[in-house]
Amino acid sequence: MELILNPLKEKINVSPEDKTEVNLVEFWKNFLKLLQFRAGNLTDREIDLMAYILSEKEQDFIRENKVAKTNYYALVKRLEDKGYLQDGKVHNQLTALQGFINSGKHNVTFILPFKIKLDGT
Repeated sequence: MELILNPLKEKINVSPEDKTEVNLVEFWKNFLKLLQFRAGNLTDREIDLMAYILSEKEQDFIRENKVAKTNYYALVKRLEDKGYLQDGKVHNQLTALQGFINSGKHNVTFILPFKIKLDGT
């Protein structure tokens, strides 16, 4: 038996295939949070900034979050050190995905296929 859950829905008895509309920044925040299962190396602030950068709205991040330029550049440096940015730009490994997502032409579905192994079995 297979159980399909959509963690973006409040109730579990709704169709798991129903799409949840989000803006680009929210999409990238969710994407980066999912990456943290594997990578686990970004802070919430770094996720926020990276989501704005991937959405091509980094100036909105500075304005909406009232971030001083020195703090902004420190966050950029940390993202460069962690390999998400290269010379202040989105790393080459992410640019194809960024273009695909930011085109707005596609629906995106994340899957988290778990097979639960009970202790002792």
